[in-house]
Amino acid sequence: MKPELMTSFAERQARIAEKRRIILRFLREEIWTTAELVAALLGFATRAPAYQTLKAMERDGLLRSHAAALAYGRTVTLWGLTPHGLAFAFDDDEPFQEISIFQPSRVSVSQMSHKIELQRLHIEALKEGWTSWVDGHNLNMGKGDKIPDAVAVTASGERVAIELERTVKSAKRYYEIVVSYTLRRKANGWQEVRYYCPDESIRRRVEQRIHGIKHLSIRGQIATPEQVKGVLSMFKVLLYTDMITRGQRKSDEN
Repeated sequence: MKPELMTSFAERQARIAEKRRIILRFLREEIWTTAELVAALLGFATRAPAYQTLKAMERDGLLRSHAAALAYGRTVTLWGLTPHGLAFAFDDDEPFQEISIFQPSRVSVSQMSHKIELQRLHIEALKEGWTSWVDGHNLNMGKGDKIPDAVAVTASGERVAIELERTVKSAKRYYEIVVSYTLRRKANGWQEVRYYCPDESIRRRVEQRIHGIKHLSIRGQIATPEQVKGVLSMFKVLLYTDMITRGQRKSDEN
C-alpha cells in the first residue's frame, strides 16, 4: 500500500473515531437523540451522513434505535446509548460513571418535543464555546427544589441555570420558582437563570410574569423593593436565537 493511501486511510479512521466520540459524549448527557440533531452536532448540511454514522454505530453495538410515535401519526427515530456505548463514551483516562442508558419504554412522548428543543440549545451552546452542560435529570437536587432543564458554563465563564419555556405558566408558579432558585442560588453556584423561549410573544409574557413580581417572602422574611429588584435581576428571559451570539448571526447572514 502506498504511503499516501495509508495516510488517507488513517485519516479517515481518525475522522470516524472523532465523530463517534462526539456523539457518545453528547449522549452521556442526553441519553437519546435524532439523526437531525446529530447532523447539527457534527456540522453536516443534511441528515444522510449523520444517519450513516448512526447506523454504523448501531451495527457495532454502541447505539440502539427506536421508532417513537408522535402526534398525528408521525414517528421519529430515536438513537440512544447501549451499555457498550456507555463504556466507550468515556476516554481511557477518564473515571467511568454509571449513568442512564437508552430505554425506549422510559421515553415520555409528552416530553419528547421539549427534550428535542433543549438538545438544539445544547448543540448551539457547544458551538458558542459553552462547557460543563449537565441535563436536569443528572442534577442532584434537594427534595422540593426547582430542577433546571440544564446547567452550563457560558463562554464568558458564568454558571447559569437554563429553562426552556415553550408555554407560559401562571404568575403563582413563577413566584414559587423565583423563591426556589433564590434559596438555592449560592449552594448551586448559579449566577443567572436564563429562560429561553421559542418566539417573542411567549418571551414577553414570561418576562412580564417574572419581572412583574413586586413582593417576595424568603424563609419568612419580607424582601425590600431593592432586594426584590436584585433577586429578579438574576432572571433573564431570552429567545432561542439569543443562544447564538450576535457576531455569529452577522457572519451567517453574510
